[in-house]
Amino acid sequence: MVDGGRPANRVAAGIGGLLGHDRRSPAEYYEAASAELAAYPSVTVRTGEIVDGTRIRAAASA
Repeated sequence: MVDGGRPANRVAAGIGGLLGHDRRSPAEYYEAASAELAAYPSVTVRTGEIVDGTRIRAAASA
């Protein structure tokens, strides 16, 4: 995962419409999500920003 460290909702007072997280502060959600991702050894979090990409079609499953 690539994290630019500037969540779009950082200035909001609370989250709305995200099941299980209504009224939770964006900072609190960000911290909880970061801790949850850290529990997965297959996930690497990198600081940065994606500026371009190329779509690669997945192989058809049998």
